Amino acid sequence: MLTPGPKEPTVEQLCEFNRLLVDDLIELYEHGIVMKTPRYPEGRRVKVALMAIVCDHPAMVKMAGFADKNHNNAPCHRCQATQADMYSDASLSNGESL
Repeated sequence: MLTPGPKEPTVEQLCEFNRLLVDDLIELYEHGIVMKTPRYPEGRRVKVALMAIVCDHPAMVKMAGFADKNHNNAPCHRCQATQADMYSDASLSNGESL
């Protein structure tokens, strides 16, 4: 969503904008949405929760499961690729043969 423009929105306009967004988030949390996938062609209900984490950079890296930019060993939390291997063909193809 984008806020209305070209001028900065008033407080009332911004509240209305946020209300629409919050209403959608409440709907996704309480009722969810049915997502169809190849594994579940009939669909599967997915519920959504949004959580804000307010902290400094080192805590954010730990909370979100990311590696710091200077971390050389396994900067990706989903695999064990090293910093040197991050842009190799094997790493970019998730280890699958090309």
